Amino acid sequence: MTRTSRCCPNCFGDQNLKTIIQQDGIPGDCDYCGSTGSPCVPVEQLSAFVVGCLLRAFDTPPDDQSGSSAYWVLAEQSRMNDKAREAGLAVKLITAVPASKREGVDPNGRLMARAHLARYGASDDRDLESLWDEFKQKVMWGARFFDFDEPRESYLEGLLKPLLEALRRPLKEREPLYRARSPQGKKLPEAPLAIQDELGPPPVRDAPHNRMSPAGISYLYLSGDEQTCIAEILPSVGSEVWIGHFEVLQDIEVIDLREAPEVVASSIFDPQFDWRLQTAEGFLGDFIEEIARPPRSIDDPLHYIPTQILAEYIRKCGAQGIAYRSSQHRGGTNYALFCGPAVDPWHTPVGPRRTHGRPDYDHWVRLKEVVTVEVTGMCLTTKPTRTHKIDADQLNRPDSSQALLNIFKRDSEPQ
Repeated sequence: MTRTSRCCPNCFGDQNLKTIIQQDGIPGDCDYCGSTGSPCVPVEQLSAFVVGCLLRAFDTPPDDQSGSSAYWVLAEQSRMNDKAREAGLAVKLITAVPASKREGVDPNGRLMARAHLARYGASDDRDLESLWDEFKQKVMWGARFFDFDEPRESYLEGLLKPLLEALRRPLKEREPLYRARSPQGKKLPEAPLAIQDELGPPPVRDAPHNRMSPAGISYLYLSGDEQTCIAEILPSVGSEVWIGHFEVLQDIEVIDLREAPEVVASSIFDPQFDWRLQTAEGFLGDFIEEIARPPRSIDDPLHYIPTQILAEYIRKCGAQGIAYRSSQHRGGTNYALFCGPAVDPWHTPVGPRRTHGRPDYDHWVRLKEVVTVEVTGMCLTTKPTRTHKIDADQLNRPDSSQALLNIFKRDSEPQ
Protein backbone atom coordinates (compact mmCIF):
# COMPACT_ATOMS: atom_id res chain seq x y z
CA MET A 1 0.00 0.00 0.00
CA THR A 2 1.46 3.36 -1.07
CA ARG A 3 2.01 5.81 1.78
CA THR A 4 0.36 9.20 1.34
CA SER A 5 2.89 12.04 1.09
CA ARG A 6 3.08 14.27 4.14
CA CYS A 7 4.21 17.82 4.84
CA CYS A 8 5.19 19.53 8.10
CA PRO A 9 5.18 23.02 9.70
CA ASN A 10 8.74 23.63 8.54
CA CYS A 11 7.58 23.60 4.92
CA PHE A 12 5.82 26.92 5.48
CA GLY A 13 6.58 30.32 6.94
CA ASP A 14 2.91 31.27 7.37
CA GLN A 15 2.01 30.97 11.05
CA ASN A 16 -1.61 29.98 10.39
CA LEU A 17 -0.56 26.93 8.37
CA LYS A 18 2.08 26.04 10.93
CA THR A 19 -0.52 26.09 13.70
CA ILE A 20 -2.96 23.88 11.77
CA ILE A 21 -0.29 21.27 11.08
CA GLN A 22 1.03 21.35 14.64
CA GLN A 23 -2.49 20.82 16.01
CA ASP A 24 -3.46 17.99 13.64
CA GLY A 25 -0.11 16.43 12.78
CA ILE A 26 1.48 13.18 13.89
CA PRO A 27 5.28 13.09 14.47
CA GLY A 28 7.12 11.69 11.49
CA ASP A 29 9.37 12.48 8.55
CA CYS A 30 8.42 15.18 6.03
CA ASP A 31 8.44 14.15 2.37
CA TYR A 32 9.10 17.68 1.10
CA CYS A 33 11.53 19.61 3.28
CA GLY A 34 13.29 16.60 4.85
CA SER A 35 12.53 17.44 8.47
CA THR A 36 12.46 14.47 10.86
CA GLY A 37 10.37 14.00 13.99
CA SER A 38 8.09 16.92 13.12
CA PRO A 39 4.28 16.91 13.24
CA CYS A 40 3.15 15.89 9.75
CA VAL A 41 -0.21 15.79 7.97
CA PRO A 42 -1.16 14.10 4.68
CA VAL A 43 -1.08 16.60 1.82
CA GLU A 44 -4.64 15.58 0.87
CA GLN A 45 -5.82 16.54 4.34
CA LEU A 46 -4.40 20.06 4.00
CA SER A 47 -5.14 20.64 0.32
CA ALA A 48 -8.89 21.41 0.55
CA PHE A 49 -8.25 24.13 3.14
CA VAL A 50 -5.38 25.64 1.15
CA VAL A 51 -7.27 25.73 -2.14
CA GLY A 52 -10.32 27.19 -0.38
CA CYS A 53 -8.18 30.03 0.94
CA LEU A 54 -6.77 30.63 -2.54
CA LEU A 55 -10.24 30.87 -4.03
CA ARG A 56 -11.32 33.26 -1.27
CA ALA A 57 -8.50 35.69 -2.04
CA PHE A 58 -7.80 35.18 -5.77
CA ASP A 59 -9.70 34.79 -9.00
CA THR A 60 -9.02 34.17 -12.68
CA PRO A 61 -7.96 37.47 -14.33
CA PRO A 62 -9.54 38.86 -17.51
CA ASP A 63 -8.00 37.76 -20.80
CA ASP A 64 -6.13 41.06 -21.17
CA GLN A 65 -4.36 40.69 -17.80
CA SER A 66 -1.67 38.13 -17.15
CA GLY A 67 -1.88 37.34 -13.44
CA SER A 68 0.50 34.84 -11.83
CA SER A 69 0.66 31.08 -11.90
CA ALA A 70 -1.41 29.37 -9.23
CA TYR A 71 1.46 27.34 -7.80
CA TRP A 72 3.67 30.46 -7.57
CA VAL A 73 0.85 32.34 -5.77
CA LEU A 74 0.40 29.48 -3.31
CA ALA A 75 4.14 29.18 -2.66
CA GLU A 76 4.43 32.93 -2.05
CA GLN A 77 1.33 33.27 0.12
CA SER A 78 2.29 30.32 2.31
CA ARG A 79 5.97 31.42 2.38
CA MET A 80 6.93 27.91 1.34
CA ASN A 81 10.62 27.09 1.81
CA ASP A 82 12.88 26.36 -1.16
CA LYS A 83 13.16 22.60 -0.56
CA ALA A 84 9.40 22.16 -0.44
CA ARG A 85 8.98 24.27 -3.59
CA GLU A 86 11.54 22.26 -5.49
CA ALA A 87 9.90 19.04 -4.32
CA GLY A 88 6.60 20.17 -5.89
CA LEU A 89 4.55 20.71 -2.73
CA ALA A 90 2.57 23.62 -4.24
CA VAL A 91 1.56 21.56 -7.27
CA LYS A 92 0.62 18.60 -5.08
CA LEU A 93 -1.52 20.71 -2.75
CA ILE A 94 -3.55 22.05 -5.69
CA THR A 95 -3.91 18.85 -7.71
CA ALA A 96 -4.91 16.83 -4.65
CA VAL A 97 -8.28 18.59 -4.84
CA PRO A 98 -10.55 17.32 -7.65
CA ALA A 99 -10.74 19.80 -10.54
CA SER A 100 -14.52 20.06 -10.09
CA LYS A 101 -13.98 21.47 -6.59
CA ARG A 102 -11.26 24.00 -7.32
CA GLU A 103 -13.13 26.01 -9.94
CA GLY A 104 -10.43 26.05 -12.58
CA VAL A 105 -7.48 26.55 -10.26
CA ASP A 106 -4.67 24.34 -11.46
CA PRO A 107 -0.87 24.61 -11.29
CA ASN A 108 -0.63 26.07 -14.78
CA GLY A 109 -3.61 28.41 -14.41
CA ARG A 110 -3.33 32.14 -13.72
CA LEU A 111 -4.61 33.97 -10.65
CA MET A 112 -4.95 37.58 -9.58
CA ALA A 113 -5.86 38.99 -6.18
CA ARG A 114 -9.55 39.81 -5.89
CA ALA A 115 -8.69 43.12 -4.21
CA HIS A 116 -6.57 44.09 -7.23
CA LEU A 117 -9.29 43.03 -9.67
CA ALA A 118 -11.89 45.01 -7.76
CA ARG A 119 -9.78 48.15 -7.59
CA TYR A 120 -8.16 48.15 -11.02
CA GLY A 121 -9.95 45.56 -13.10
CA ALA A 122 -13.58 46.32 -12.32
CA SER A 123 -14.15 48.18 -15.58
CA ASP A 124 -13.35 47.59 -19.20
CA ASP A 125 -12.31 51.24 -19.44
CA ARG A 126 -8.54 51.17 -19.19
CA ASP A 127 -8.44 54.96 -18.62
CA LEU A 128 -9.82 54.42 -15.12
CA GLU A 129 -7.03 54.13 -12.58
CA SER A 130 -9.04 52.93 -9.60
CA LEU A 131 -12.39 51.88 -8.24
CA TRP A 132 -12.90 55.45 -7.01
CA ASP A 133 -12.44 56.72 -10.57
CA GLU A 134 -15.06 54.27 -11.77
CA PHE A 135 -17.49 55.41 -9.06
CA LYS A 136 -16.90 59.06 -10.02
CA GLN A 137 -17.56 58.35 -13.68
CA LYS A 138 -20.79 56.51 -12.94
CA VAL A 139 -22.34 59.22 -10.75
CA MET A 140 -21.07 62.17 -12.81
CA TRP A 141 -21.67 60.94 -16.33
CA GLY A 142 -23.85 57.85 -16.00
CA ALA A 143 -26.82 57.86 -13.63
CA ARG A 144 -27.20 60.24 -10.73
CA PHE A 145 -30.63 59.86 -9.15
CA PHE A 146 -31.50 56.25 -9.90
CA ASP A 147 -29.35 53.12 -10.06
CA PHE A 148 -29.44 51.01 -13.19
CA ASP A 149 -27.20 48.25 -11.88
CA GLU A 150 -26.20 47.54 -8.27
CA PRO A 151 -27.84 50.03 -5.87
CA ARG A 152 -25.08 52.40 -4.78
CA GLU A 153 -26.09 52.24 -1.11
CA SER A 154 -25.69 48.45 -1.12
CA TYR A 155 -22.45 48.83 -3.04
CA LEU A 156 -21.00 51.33 -0.56
CA GLU A 157 -22.20 49.34 2.42
CA GLY A 158 -20.54 46.15 1.21
CA LEU A 159 -17.37 48.01 0.35
CA LEU A 160 -16.91 50.49 3.19
CA LYS A 161 -19.05 49.80 6.26
CA PRO A 162 -16.54 47.65 8.22
CA LEU A 163 -13.77 50.15 7.59
CA LEU A 164 -15.89 53.19 8.47
CA GLU A 165 -16.90 51.59 11.75
CA ALA A 166 -13.23 51.33 12.67
CA LEU A 167 -12.73 55.05 11.91
CA ARG A 168 -15.41 56.38 14.27
CA ARG A 169 -14.19 58.66 17.04
CA PRO A 170 -15.87 61.18 19.34
CA LEU A 171 -15.50 64.93 19.34
CA LYS A 172 -15.49 65.24 23.12
CA GLU A 173 -17.77 67.49 25.13
CA ARG A 174 -16.18 70.93 25.76
CA GLU A 175 -13.72 70.49 22.90
CA PRO A 176 -13.05 73.89 21.25
CA LEU A 177 -13.79 74.45 17.55
CA TYR A 178 -13.39 77.51 15.37
CA ARG A 179 -14.98 79.12 12.33
CA ALA A 180 -13.72 82.18 10.47
CA ARG A 181 -15.76 84.62 8.42
CA SER A 182 -14.73 87.57 6.29
CA PRO A 183 -16.95 90.55 7.19
CA GLN A 184 -16.54 92.09 3.72
CA GLY A 185 -17.06 95.59 5.05
CA LYS A 186 -19.91 94.72 7.41
CA LYS A 187 -19.93 95.43 11.13
CA LEU A 188 -20.39 92.63 13.63
CA PRO A 189 -24.03 92.72 14.78
CA GLU A 190 -24.80 93.49 18.40
CA ALA A 191 -27.67 91.04 18.89
CA PRO A 192 -26.43 87.57 19.94
CA LEU A 193 -28.79 85.71 17.60
CA ALA A 194 -27.67 87.87 14.67
CA ILE A 195 -24.04 87.15 15.56
CA GLN A 196 -24.79 83.44 15.69
CA ASP A 197 -26.39 83.62 12.25
CA GLU A 198 -23.30 85.37 10.86
CA LEU A 199 -20.90 82.77 12.27
CA GLY A 200 -23.09 79.70 11.78
CA PRO A 201 -23.87 77.76 8.62
CA PRO A 202 -25.76 79.57 5.85
CA PRO A 203 -29.53 79.29 5.42
CA VAL A 204 -30.34 76.31 3.22
CA ARG A 205 -31.48 78.58 0.40
CA ASP A 206 -28.05 80.24 0.31
CA ALA A 207 -25.98 77.09 0.91
CA PRO A 208 -23.55 76.73 -2.03
CA HIS A 209 -21.95 73.61 -3.46
CA ASN A 210 -19.15 72.30 -1.28
CA ARG A 211 -17.04 69.17 -1.44
CA MET A 212 -19.22 67.53 1.20
CA SER A 213 -22.61 69.19 0.73
CA PRO A 214 -24.62 70.02 -2.41
CA ALA A 215 -26.32 73.36 -2.88
CA GLY A 216 -29.33 73.66 -0.60
CA ILE A 217 -28.01 71.32 2.10
CA SER A 218 -26.23 73.26 4.82
CA TYR A 219 -23.52 71.62 6.92
CA LEU A 220 -21.50 73.37 9.62
CA TYR A 221 -17.82 73.56 8.63
CA LEU A 222 -15.42 74.13 11.54
CA SER A 223 -11.70 73.84 12.26
CA GLY A 224 -9.71 72.46 15.16
CA ASP A 225 -7.65 75.65 15.70
CA GLU A 226 -7.67 79.35 14.86
CA GLN A 227 -4.84 79.27 12.30
CA THR A 228 -6.58 76.59 10.28
CA CYS A 229 -9.95 78.30 10.18
CA ILE A 230 -8.30 81.58 9.08
CA ALA A 231 -6.29 79.81 6.38
CA GLU A 232 -9.46 78.19 5.00
CA ILE A 233 -10.98 81.55 3.97
CA LEU A 234 -7.75 82.78 2.28
CA PRO A 235 -7.75 86.33 3.73
CA SER A 236 -5.49 89.06 2.38
CA VAL A 237 -2.93 90.88 4.53
CA GLY A 238 -4.56 93.82 6.29
CA SER A 239 -8.04 92.37 6.15
CA GLU A 240 -10.30 91.86 9.12
CA VAL A 241 -11.54 88.40 10.10
CA TRP A 242 -14.20 87.28 12.55
CA ILE A 243 -13.33 84.10 14.44
CA GLY A 244 -16.14 82.28 16.17
CA HIS A 245 -15.07 80.25 19.20
CA PHE A 246 -17.40 77.26 19.55
CA GLU A 247 -17.64 74.63 22.27
CA VAL A 248 -18.90 71.07 21.83
CA LEU A 249 -21.93 70.55 24.08
CA GLN A 250 -22.04 66.74 23.94
CA ASP A 251 -19.92 63.98 22.43
CA ILE A 252 -20.29 64.06 18.65
CA GLU A 253 -19.40 60.94 16.70
CA VAL A 254 -17.39 61.66 13.55
CA ILE A 255 -15.63 59.53 10.95
CA ASP A 256 -11.93 60.41 11.09
CA LEU A 257 -10.72 60.74 7.49
CA ARG A 258 -7.59 62.78 8.08
CA GLU A 259 -5.39 59.96 6.87
CA ALA A 260 -6.05 56.98 4.68
CA PRO A 261 -6.59 53.89 6.83
CA GLU A 262 -3.90 51.26 6.68
CA VAL A 263 -5.23 47.76 6.32
CA VAL A 264 -2.56 45.27 7.28
CA ALA A 265 -2.44 42.58 4.62
CA SER A 266 -3.19 39.59 6.80
CA SER A 267 -2.53 36.02 5.74
CA ILE A 268 -5.04 34.52 3.31
CA PHE A 269 -4.96 31.49 5.62
CA ASP A 270 -6.25 33.57 8.54
CA PRO A 271 -9.96 32.82 9.19
CA GLN A 272 -10.54 36.58 9.57
CA PHE A 273 -9.03 37.45 6.17
CA ASP A 274 -11.30 39.67 4.06
CA TRP A 275 -10.02 40.93 0.71
CA ARG A 276 -12.75 43.60 0.62
CA LEU A 277 -10.97 45.57 3.37
CA GLN A 278 -7.98 46.04 1.07
CA THR A 279 -10.32 47.23 -1.69
CA ALA A 280 -12.05 49.62 0.71
CA GLU A 281 -8.69 50.99 1.81
CA GLY A 282 -7.89 52.08 -1.74
CA PHE A 283 -11.36 53.50 -2.40
CA LEU A 284 -11.47 55.45 0.85
CA GLY A 285 -7.87 56.59 0.43
CA ASP A 286 -8.70 58.10 -2.97
CA PHE A 287 -11.74 59.84 -1.46
CA ILE A 288 -9.57 61.30 1.31
CA GLU A 289 -7.10 62.67 -1.21
CA GLU A 290 -9.98 64.20 -3.17
CA ILE A 291 -11.43 66.15 -0.23
CA ALA A 292 -7.97 67.29 0.90
CA ARG A 293 -7.07 68.98 -2.39
CA PRO A 294 -7.05 72.79 -2.34
CA PRO A 295 -10.23 74.13 -3.95
CA ARG A 296 -9.87 76.15 -7.13
CA SER A 297 -12.08 78.93 -8.44
CA ILE A 298 -12.47 77.02 -11.71
CA ASP A 299 -13.73 73.85 -9.98
CA ASP A 300 -16.97 72.68 -11.57
CA PRO A 301 -19.60 71.76 -8.93
CA LEU A 302 -20.21 68.67 -11.06
CA HIS A 303 -16.92 67.28 -9.75
CA TYR A 304 -18.21 67.57 -6.18
CA ILE A 305 -21.00 65.04 -6.78
CA PRO A 306 -18.98 61.89 -5.91
CA THR A 307 -17.66 63.33 -2.62
CA GLN A 308 -21.12 64.68 -1.75
CA ILE A 309 -22.65 61.23 -2.27
CA LEU A 310 -20.06 59.54 -0.07
CA ALA A 311 -20.44 62.18 2.65
CA GLU A 312 -24.20 61.66 2.63
CA TYR A 313 -23.71 57.90 2.85
CA ILE A 314 -21.51 58.46 5.93
CA ARG A 315 -24.26 60.62 7.38
CA LYS A 316 -26.82 57.86 6.73
CA CYS A 317 -24.57 55.39 8.57
CA GLY A 318 -25.27 57.38 11.73
CA ALA A 319 -22.11 59.49 11.97
CA GLN A 320 -22.67 63.12 12.89
CA GLY A 321 -19.77 64.49 10.91
CA ILE A 322 -16.45 63.97 9.16
CA ALA A 323 -12.97 65.00 10.31
CA TYR A 324 -10.59 65.69 7.43
CA ARG A 325 -7.25 67.37 6.96
CA SER A 326 -7.00 70.99 5.89
CA SER A 327 -5.80 71.71 2.38
CA GLN A 328 -4.72 75.23 3.37
CA HIS A 329 -2.90 74.71 6.67
CA ARG A 330 -0.48 71.82 7.03
CA GLY A 331 -1.34 69.71 10.05
CA GLY A 332 -4.72 71.39 10.53
CA THR A 333 -8.01 69.55 10.95
CA ASN A 334 -11.40 70.52 9.61
CA TYR A 335 -14.82 69.18 10.50
CA ALA A 336 -18.04 68.97 8.51
CA LEU A 337 -20.93 68.49 10.92
CA PHE A 338 -24.18 67.14 9.50
CA CYS A 339 -26.27 69.57 11.47
CA GLY A 340 -29.21 69.66 9.01
CA PRO A 341 -32.76 70.50 10.06
CA ALA A 342 -34.17 68.80 13.12
CA VAL A 343 -37.46 68.36 11.28
CA ASP A 344 -38.01 65.05 9.49
CA PRO A 345 -38.42 66.24 5.88
CA TRP A 346 -40.50 63.19 4.91
CA HIS A 347 -43.22 63.67 7.51
CA THR A 348 -43.47 67.42 8.08
CA PRO A 349 -45.56 69.68 5.82
CA VAL A 350 -43.25 72.08 3.99
CA GLY A 351 -44.40 75.59 3.24
CA PRO A 352 -43.16 78.02 0.58
CA ARG A 353 -40.70 79.61 3.02
CA ARG A 354 -39.17 76.34 4.22
CA THR A 355 -35.93 76.82 2.29
CA HIS A 356 -35.13 80.07 4.11
CA GLY A 357 -34.41 78.18 7.34
CA ARG A 358 -31.07 77.65 9.00
CA PRO A 359 -29.92 74.21 10.10
CA ASP A 360 -30.11 73.43 13.79
CA TYR A 361 -26.77 72.94 15.48
CA ASP A 362 -27.36 74.48 18.92
CA HIS A 363 -27.70 71.05 20.53
CA TRP A 364 -24.24 70.01 19.26
CA VAL A 365 -22.06 73.10 19.59
CA ARG A 366 -22.42 76.55 21.15
CA LEU A 367 -20.94 79.83 20.02
CA LYS A 368 -19.08 81.23 23.07
CA GLU A 369 -17.43 84.36 21.69
CA VAL A 370 -16.34 86.13 18.53
CA VAL A 371 -12.85 87.56 18.23
CA THR A 372 -12.18 90.15 15.54
CA VAL A 373 -8.59 90.02 14.28
CA GLU A 374 -6.51 91.80 11.67
CA VAL A 375 -4.30 89.69 9.39
CA THR A 376 -0.85 91.24 9.71
CA GLY A 377 1.40 88.92 7.70
CA MET A 378 1.59 86.44 4.86
CA CYS A 379 1.95 83.63 7.41
CA LEU A 380 -1.50 84.60 8.72
CA THR A 381 -0.17 86.28 11.84
CA THR A 382 -2.96 88.24 13.47
CA LYS A 383 -3.63 90.77 16.19
CA PRO A 384 -6.94 90.82 18.06
CA THR A 385 -8.90 94.05 17.86
CA ARG A 386 -12.13 93.12 19.63
CA THR A 387 -13.72 90.26 21.58
CA HIS A 388 -17.48 89.82 21.84
CA LYS A 389 -18.72 87.40 24.52
CA ILE A 390 -21.96 85.51 23.84
CA ASP A 391 -24.48 84.82 26.62
CA ALA A 392 -25.87 81.31 26.08
CA ASP A 393 -29.26 82.37 27.49
CA GLN A 394 -29.61 84.91 24.69
CA LEU A 395 -29.20 82.26 21.99
CA ASN A 396 -32.50 80.48 22.65
CA ARG A 397 -34.57 80.51 19.51
CA PRO A 398 -37.99 78.93 18.87
CA ASP A 399 -38.08 75.20 18.28
CA SER A 400 -37.43 74.76 14.55
CA SER A 401 -40.09 72.08 14.09
CA GLN A 402 -42.82 74.30 15.54
CA ALA A 403 -41.47 77.32 13.67
CA LEU A 404 -41.77 75.50 10.34
CA LEU A 405 -45.29 74.37 11.13
CA ASN A 406 -46.22 77.95 12.04
CA ILE A 407 -44.82 79.19 8.74
CA PHE A 408 -46.73 76.53 6.85
CA LYS A 409 -49.94 77.35 8.68
CA ARG A 410 -49.53 81.10 8.08
CA ASP A 411 -48.69 80.69 4.38
CA SER A 412 -51.59 78.25 3.89
CA GLU A 413 -54.26 80.56 5.35
CA PRO A 414 -56.52 82.24 2.79
CA GLN A 415 -55.66 85.88 2.29
